[in-house]
Amino acid sequence: MADLPAAKRIKLDVSAEESPAGSPTATTVTNEAANNGGAVPIPGEVDVGIYAYVNDSVPAYTGTIKHRTEDFLVHEVDLAGNIVHLKSRVVPEVVNAESKSEQAEPGEPLETFYTKLAELESPDFVEQFKAMVETKNEAGIELVTKSIADKADRTVLHKGIKQHFSDFLATDSKLGADGACIVFRTAREGDGQPRVSKKGKQPRGKRAGEPNWNEVGNYCEFTLYKENKDSMEAVALIAKMIKTQTKTFTFAGTKDKRAITVQRVSAYRTTMNALAGLNRILRGIQIGDFEYKKKRLELGSLSGNHFVITLRDVQAPSEEVIHTSLESLRDNGFINYYGMQRFGSRSILTHTVGIEMLNGRFDQAVDLVMRPKDEERTDFNDARKHWQEHKDPKKALEIFPRQCHAERAILQYFVKTGRTNDYQGAMMAIARNMRLMYVHAYQSYVWNTVASERVKLYPLHPVIGDLVDVSNTSDSQADSDDVEMTDDAEKGEKGEKSDINASIVLIESEEQAKMYTMDQVVLPLPGYAVRYPKHRVGEVYGKVMARDGLDPNDMERKQKSAHLKGSYRKVIAKPTSVDWKLFRYNDAHIPLSQTDLDREKDKPAPESIPDGKHLAIVLELTLKQSQYATMALREAMKMSTAQAMHMERANRSDKGRVVKAEGKVEEKEGDGGDRKRKAENEAGGDGVEDGQSEKKVKMDFGE
Repeated sequence: MADLPAAKRIKLDVSAEESPAGSPTATTVTNEAANNGGAVPIPGEVDVGIYAYVNDSVPAYTGTIKHRTEDFLVHEVDLAGNIVHLKSRVVPEVVNAESKSEQAEPGEPLETFYTKLAELESPDFVEQFKAMVETKNEAGIELVTKSIADKADRTVLHKGIKQHFSDFLATDSKLGADGACIVFRTAREGDGQPRVSKKGKQPRGKRAGEPNWNEVGNYCEFTLYKENKDSMEAVALIAKMIKTQTKTFTFAGTKDKRAITVQRVSAYRTTMNALAGLNRILRGIQIGDFEYKKKRLELGSLSGNHFVITLRDVQAPSEEVIHTSLESLRDNGFINYYGMQRFGSRSILTHTVGIEMLNGRFDQAVDLVMRPKDEERTDFNDARKHWQEHKDPKKALEIFPRQCHAERAILQYFVKTGRTNDYQGAMMAIARNMRLMYVHAYQSYVWNTVASERVKLYPLHPVIGDLVDVSNTSDSQADSDDVEMTDDAEKGEKGEKSDINASIVLIESEEQAKMYTMDQVVLPLPGYAVRYPKHRVGEVYGKVMARDGLDPNDMERKQKSAHLKGSYRKVIAKPTSVDWKLFRYNDAHIPLSQTDLDREKDKPAPESIPDGKHLAIVLELTLKQSQYATMALREAMKMSTAQAMHMERANRSDKGRVVKAEGKVEEKEGDGGDRKRKAENEAGGDGVEDGQSEKKVKMDFGE
């Protein structure tokens, strides 16, 4: 098996004879990481197991991603396969039940009320009631009926009072001997208003302007269009503006921040008018396409995402190379890697914390979270260094910026408990989703490494020893762990009994292998409930995890956050609806694609300039859940997606490179410092970063 890159750059001791050609060595990892001018090593793709391609015969080329926010458009694809677009911001009148519900229901005549009252009570009682009506109950007396067993009878009396006498009379119910009794009394201030729950927050009844929720459904579903904001940030802003809680809103999945994205969101008992009114005051957010629904959107209730990606300043050997690479991506797909954003953008990768947690070394896990990271902002690192030198949690808590959520959670635990040596308790104080991110990142790291070896060791078709998913679902069960990051220990007994292997088949013969396609081949994310391949790739799991002190066959833990069931993920991802255009342009700042708002305003579509100085690619493709657009671009362009490379290329672009017709590069004068700083601040996990020449790519990936 291969000489694989270790999580901590510890070279795995295997013989050269068993290493497949092209697998990166520990030296290769250091070469890529050291491309930071000898300063703090910036992790590269091979550090997280990414070092193979489906088709490595196409030459490499480069381009700049996310030069403008409009260069990365993401549209959610719903469960029916429809691409979500913002079409209308007008509240539909047909569906608007707010006015409909305000109309008075046709009531029963007064005679019906008195007839029913006479059926249920004595003549004396009826006369006493009429006296209350004549005096408008100035005496403030109460009349209580005898027990009325039939609810329909009680309803007639309640509605009769509300319809005919509500300006001075009201009703209550009280328990009698043989059923409920009705109390007729003087109306008080507040009668007819919505009843309030015990917590005093959520009104149970109908507020002014609300629809009849039972009729239209409890959820207002709408399309959210946002620019340069992540999904939670946008929802939190909307919630603040209409004075409600963020938990009122649900959506199928989070979308990139550094992009323009469109997705569906549902809001519990929130009116269309309340939401539509925000369009006048929100910046970078627009909402529309309102519908009332009976059910809310759940996390994972989407089939994927449609991307429109603009790559600027493309440097390629020829346009033919670009077309060939994108045809290969369309026809053959790409390795279904977890992208760099899964592992963070710092010198200390997320999965290394997971290694310490899985080994029970919580002191080391805390140290990795708190340790100084030289590539961070100065105020972040000042706080980290203060903690490292003084170990004073109270003082450190005052210094750490509020954006340091994990670090502050650890410090707050130390301050609150006084147990500064309880490292496990401190890690458990971190928000659950963030805490689980560390161990799931380690699973992803192992999966990436093993997937690279599967592609290196065997052909791209099923072979004996492979595992295949024979279910009819659109994708492997593997992606379920990305829908909701849950540890099975918290699911209880029911979760323990679920069989994730029900649709997984081991190929045991050549004849059986011919029954399946490469699209069905899966690899497990390590856990206590999964099966492993029965060929050389199965051995890779043991060797990769052994150097981290772990065993793929011993994944049960008492500690919940480290108790991982495992899952399966398809090796090859095939995009659909793939299309592309080549653009020539002169102005680096003009938009090269259309947003939904551009179409609404009838802005003309961008056109290529025949003799333009620069070349761009506008690529469209649809990916399923848990598939990374950055990994699709990597396959097509053979370029690194590591953040450090993005910064390096952004720096070069700031100098004003102009590509001449003969392919030479010259530098334009001008200070790109501001743009460089912006790129450094904004470059995040959702970006695609490059900056390697073809030669550098070959060195990194051993081609």
